[in-house]
Amino acid sequence: MLYGPINKYSILIASFSEKESAVLLKDRLSNSLNKNSSNLIYISKKNKKNYDLLIGPYNTINKLKNDYIVLMEHRFEDLDIKKYD
Repeated sequence: MLYGPINKYSILIASFSEKESAVLLKDRLSNSLNKNSSNLIYISKKNKKNYDLLIGPYNTINKLKNDYIVLMEHRFEDLDIKKYD
């Protein structure tokens, strides 16, 4: 059986100009989310002064959708989905 490539997705929660701010929100979210989801939160350094707080990667849309809903319930409104090939 042949399957296509597995796509991976992440949810961009927020972007920051200071790493400390990203770490603070990461810690806050880790306490609010279930253990499996909190283990997926990470900070990505875009360049010298920009950091993204993401959750993922997900290889199924259902898992992504569940965490997306939880983040929306925590009043995060400008979430973005990142697809990696």
